[in-house]
Amino acid sequence: MDTVLPKKIGKETRKTKARNPKKRLISHFMQPHYPYLNLGIAKGGISKSKSFVKEQSERENWLNKSLKNLVGRIGDELLGRERMVKYGRWINKTLKGGNETAGNISYIIENYGEEKLKGFYRKNLEFALKECQKLSDRLPGKIVITADHGELLGEDGKYSHPPTLKHPILREVPWFEVSNTKK
Repeated sequence: MDTVLPKKIGKETRKTKARNPKKRLISHFMQPHYPYLNLGIAKGGISKSKSFVKEQSERENWLNKSLKNLVGRIGDELLGRERMVKYGRWINKTLKGGNETAGNISYIIENYGEEKLKGFYRKNLEFALKECQKLSDRLPGKIVITADHGELLGEDGKYSHPPTLKHPILREVPWFEVSNTKK
């Protein structure tokens, strides 16, 4: 499977809390991340349509680019940005103007449009928040819902969350606290 479904994360979180009632937990839901659940992932698995296979291949390309970006960030820290840009150009592995998009996002925009992309993202978020609601109803204490980064959905012509792009939207994350004092 190419992602972990929210129900699985919720269930494992509850089981872990039952085994470790005094411990604090961090549960990381992949959603609203791609892959978008309403684009081919059913309750038990993944639809292997032609479009999904194409998206999967593009996602693998995106992963390779992400690894390249990670190497670039580490290189920036060790060697400095200017030197890494020169080196990157030399080996032809730089981001071209910060406009790199994940292949899967490009596919969605090309085939569905930007508004549908936003809808897919929103629906993925709803899937995760539904499980967060269950956790907040069932687990005692404070629950914080936040994110590890923002997401570009067409702002300034950019998409996804390229790790080398320093865009304010990528740095703005929600912080929402829920307390359950029932238990």
